[in-house]
Amino acid sequence: MPVTSVALTPTPITLIAGQQMNLTCTTSASNPQANITWYKSSVDITSQSTWTTQIDGGLLRTISSLLSRVGKQDYGKQVYCRASNIQNMTVTSNITSLNVICKCKQFHIYAVCVHVIISQILLR
Repeated sequence: MPVTSVALTPTPITLIAGQQMNLTCTTSASNPQANITWYKSSVDITSQSTWTTQIDGGLLRTISSLLSRVGKQDYGKQVYCRASNIQNMTVTSNITSLNVICKCKQFHIYAVCVHVIISQILLR
């Protein structure tokens, strides 16, 4: 029985730069078990993940966890996973963009890490 779906949780993904994201992809029950591949903006990051299987009505459900530290350069990158257990048949999870927040040390406030030029205002 082919895998018919894979779900990525949690979404949306908002993290502070330097934090570790912990995401999970769970497949529908299938036989044989599905292989899950992780992507961040089309780059394979599966090496940062682990997986396990659960028996569900005589079929196998694959659960994969991704642990990866994010930086401000990850803002807006898309994260998703793909699952396959039969050659040339792949399903893709929901695709979500990373919202990375950074702590601006100079001002001690949190700001979204986007390319914005901030003019300094001198109070007189």
